[in-house]
Amino acid sequence: MVALAIGPLPLDPDSIAAARDSAVQDHNVVPFATLERQLTSGFSRDATIQLVGNMLLLMPLGVYGPAMWRGLRSWPVLLLLGVSVSSAIELGQLGLSELYGFPIRIADVDDVILNTVGVLIGYLLWRLWSAGAPVDSDHAVRGPAD
Repeated sequence: MVALAIGPLPLDPDSIAAARDSAVQDHNVVPFATLERQLTSGFSRDATIQLVGNMLLLMPLGVYGPAMWRGLRSWPVLLLLGVSVSSAIELGQLGLSELYGFPIRIADVDDVILNTVGVLIGYLLWRLWSAGAPVDSDHAVRGPAD
């Protein structure tokens, strides 16, 4: 997950200069601004990868979190964890950009929104799975949501 959100980073001076020259976007703190821009300009390959990728990034947390830890079977708790993890990723990207002196990674509040939607979709998938699948192992942790 870290490699997807942070890396690869340019390390040598020529690579850093090339990255600085190609940086065309800045950070976004306005909710839905990036999403609106992407949706109104049509679905390009890059926009689709960004939209779907951001939802998929933390979806496993929504599926496996409640399956493995009873305390994450409450959707508000899982929602808070999803927002926290996603915000930490975006703050890490912002911190890297500050270290480099230009937006090497784009911190975007819309990424937090999409990551959190992915967590909730994962949670819904877990709920459907745990409601219908019989437990056939003494080691399973599944059960109804608390």
